[in-house]
Amino acid sequence: MSEEASANASANEQGGSHPLPPLTEEMRTRARQSPGSWLYSIDPAYDAEGAVPPYAILGAWPVDEHGEPGVFMPNPDYRPSPRSLLLADPTDPVDAAMQRAATGHGLEAAVLNALREATVYLPVDAQGELTAYQDESGSTFVKVLTDPRHGPPTAPQLLPVALADLLTLLPDGTAIRINADSEVSLIVENTDLRAALQSPDPGDRNADALPGYAGGDIPTPPPSAPAAPEIPRKGRDRG
Repeated sequence: MSEEASANASANEQGGSHPLPPLTEEMRTRARQSPGSWLYSIDPAYDAEGAVPPYAILGAWPVDEHGEPGVFMPNPDYRPSPRSLLLADPTDPVDAAMQRAATGHGLEAAVLNALREATVYLPVDAQGELTAYQDESGSTFVKVLTDPRHGPPTAPQLLPVALADLLTLLPDGTAIRINADSEVSLIVENTDLRAALQSPDPGDRNADALPGYAGGDIPTPPPSAPAAPEIPRKGRDRG
């Protein structure tokens, strides 16, 4: 193992669980053309030549005066995007908004906006009756799909319904599990969701407006996330 490879491996161990990004020959060429700068590794969901939020930067290599990349410096505030996490392509606008919000690349207000006019799909039995479930505590919940592809292949049939209409039909306190068996899901009581959707200005709601993501400890991005303290913002040199 070369000295540079050993140093990079050590930096990767200190930078968390994200794998060390590749340093391609094309990137080395760019480094030789820009001595004394930084060579950035950008999340694949973003255009590296466009505007990139700080939390979409994996890290950077310092480029010395000879155009040689140094030891990779990981960004501790990096958030892998749905594409970087290899999540399945979203099936619909709600699924796309949920993926972005759950990974910290979108706001929950966008999920509300997508749900506002959404048609969802309900698993029903052979008689066309809505199937209700109970969790371990005895609380009632229903499963809601944003697209039929999120449903089990054994479901007798799926009933399309406007989400806004469904919320008025369910008893208060009924939990709704959206895409419960998919990679990104949402669990919320119908009364909470109904109140959130009735907000006159959902775009101003904060990150706590729509609780209930599975694995909901993933934060949504602040309006302006800081860059890693050791790494200059993209587009600036080290000076």
